[in-house]
Amino acid sequence: MRGKRPHGLGSLGDALTTEAKEKLNRLKEDLQKQTKPANKPANPPSLPKKVGKPLHRWKPKQKMLGARSSEHGSSTAAIVKRQKASKAIRRSDYSPEPDSFSFWVLPPEASVRQTPPSAATVAEIASFGETVAADTDETDASNGAPLIGIIGLDFGTSSTKVIIRFPYERDSPAFAIPAPAHCRSEGNAYLWQTVVWIRPNGDMIAWPEPGAQLLYSLKQGLMNDRAWTAINTNFDITVRRVDAVTGFLNYVIRFARGWLRRERAQFFVNRPTTWFLNVGLPVENYDDQSLVNAYRKSAVAALEAASRGVSANLQIIQEILDEEKIRTCESAEEALAFGVTVIPETVAEAAGFMMSNRSAEGIYAMIDVGAMTLDICAFRFWRPDRSDKSHSLYAASVRPLGVEAMYWYLDQGKTLEGFAEQCDRSLWGLLWHTKNDRAPNAECWEPSNYLPVFLVGGGAGNKVHRDRVAALHDWLRKHAQNQGIRFVKLPLPRGTDLPATDFSRLAVAWGLSYEPSEIGKFKLPSQIRDLPPPDQADFSGNYIGKENV
Repeated sequence: MRGKRPHGLGSLGDALTTEAKEKLNRLKEDLQKQTKPANKPANPPSLPKKVGKPLHRWKPKQKMLGARSSEHGSSTAAIVKRQKASKAIRRSDYSPEPDSFSFWVLPPEASVRQTPPSAATVAEIASFGETVAADTDETDASNGAPLIGIIGLDFGTSSTKVIIRFPYERDSPAFAIPAPAHCRSEGNAYLWQTVVWIRPNGDMIAWPEPGAQLLYSLKQGLMNDRAWTAINTNFDITVRRVDAVTGFLNYVIRFARGWLRRERAQFFVNRPTTWFLNVGLPVENYDDQSLVNAYRKSAVAALEAASRGVSANLQIIQEILDEEKIRTCESAEEALAFGVTVIPETVAEAAGFMMSNRSAEGIYAMIDVGAMTLDICAFRFWRPDRSDKSHSLYAASVRPLGVEAMYWYLDQGKTLEGFAEQCDRSLWGLLWHTKNDRAPNAECWEPSNYLPVFLVGGGAGNKVHRDRVAALHDWLRKHAQNQGIRFVKLPLPRGTDLPATDFSRLAVAWGLSYEPSEIGKFKLPSQIRDLPPPDQADFSGNYIGKENV
């Protein structure tokens, strides 16, 4: 990767070639000059000093900058002060017991309990077709100011969500895209069921019809090196899992852009449009190069097919995926050449909070309860300087322990108590690893401090999961001897008319709709070394021996 940052941090800019950087910077400067009079005065006054405290009550004590502090924790003096307490913590009676406990495995073809649409009216199909057909640049004159659109696409197991933002327009407007009426999940206007259908002739369609076969479990199909394997169908055609994903994403992209052109036409008048696509991936999967490559290629092919205005026909999709420039697209830089970036979901989900005045530097835990997965990540948010935002992703885990997976677990004759233990072990193991190995010197483990926790995702309200996360409070008080946990809510962003309940389901897509440079840099777990606990730390280099006097 070009231009690698200090500490191993990576960003969108690092993935660009020098020529691409210059081209995009010129375009960005031109757009900013055009919007400057509408957005802010030419000489903005100095920003006032922040008044008051963060709205949440926990206060990290460390200062992230300065000679006596570090990314992993607090000052040397504070570390020395906590040595005795650490010894007691490490003698805790908790142990992950890796040899005596095993996590269950979800069947690869497992689907959510919600049944997919079984019918669509003639009017619904016609409306869908008209919306997709509206996704065209043919009426845009070439002499207008360019319009840049960023598609934040949260490709979920049960449902897919889309936010589109115009970052260089006044107030950086963002729009939640309603799902097609016939394919909404749980009746929610913004949740598009992650399913697609295929006809015997290979045409992929976004609605059910007699004779067409349902293709489901699309996201799961990319996992465990299965992206390029075939799906069992009733037809004499070969459908790879990545083909189904690409066809589905192609429809999502074209429908979302077409909806905007119909409903927000004023943005597109006399303006050629350039589109970028940001898709999310769980942090734990980000080091799985095979999976990341499959994600990239599928997203690139879907955006490319949309830009060509082609239908989601199996043969066409496979031809695009097999084009050399896409088939060999295996790096962030190559994907960005097509306008596609893959971003860790935790970083995207926290983006709105970290841009708000409620954010504070320190360690957080993001616990995302989905349909099929329980996605956990412990990370440090910090600002190397006043403008940059950085995330050190200390530890991450994704296990098939979501709300729908719970019912699959019970259907196998297992117990609810057993499922609760699966969740507990996932949570305990990750936090214990973070506390003992990744950030043993962090202030959140101090006796007077809390670990701030985000409980998010479509399944966050499920009682079983909520109770397991709430139980972390007493567990940490006992084993880490701090003040337990404190729940932190994702704030409702300014400029959105979404109710809080809807936004909680759209938080990942909302974060993905920002420019990657705005979301912030990140360091993956594989790029962070373990640190010794305070009682094993060597501080000899901090003192002057008599031989040096």
